[in-house]
Amino acid sequence: MKKVTEAIELYIDDVCAGKSNETAMAYRSKLRRLVGFLGNRPITSVKLSDLEAFRRHLLTTKVKRRGGQMVNEPLSKWTIHTVLITTRQFFRWCALARLVKVDPALDLKLPPEPEVEPKPISTATFAKLVKTATTMGEFWEQARNVALLYFLRDTGGRIGGLLNARLDDLELKAGLLTVCEKGNRLRDLPLNEPVRAALRQWLKVRATLDPETDHLFIGLHGRPLTRSTVHSILGG
Repeated sequence: MKKVTEAIELYIDDVCAGKSNETAMAYRSKLRRLVGFLGNRPITSVKLSDLEAFRRHLLTTKVKRRGGQMVNEPLSKWTIHTVLITTRQFFRWCALARLVKVDPALDLKLPPEPEVEPKPISTATFAKLVKTATTMGEFWEQARNVALLYFLRDTGGRIGGLLNARLDDLELKAGLLTVCEKGNRLRDLPLNEPVRAALRQWLKVRATLDPETDHLFIGLHGRPLTRSTVHSILGG
């Protein structure tokens, strides 16, 4: 009978096999909150009521550490959302791996996906983000993440438009990307040279990945990128 921490390590070893260390770290970070709440108990003892209590705990938690000091502020909506999504994925895997007979998270409800867009960042913060993007993850992730960062900073585009953008929407030579944003509104975004340079590098790498979609930005296994991934890249 596996305990929660043992099951988490088996899960990460399976789903993160062949992926970057950054991916495994992201899973551990999210599931660490689950362990902190449940304790390291047998995985078979976890019930839906426990996970519903965990969700309420996340929604009401107002203390987090910043710069070595404790401040009274809630967890971000994105943090709560991604932690609960990862929790559901983890228990689904546990059921498939027969570590539990029934998936206790099957009926765990998620709060609505937040539509909070990234706040403007300073030049110094942006430089740090780019530096981090070029040193973490696999090479294709680095190229994609740098392009994402320049796109969000320099075009004024929203995350929704970024996620929906297709290859046919991009006119790189003309420096233009047509996106479909909130309310199905089409908008032409001008691309300056830093954005175009980052996109050129990303498109070269993207072509080697044999993606299953024509989305401009893709995630693992060549699938469309998700809001959760973008938020993680931005340090959420």
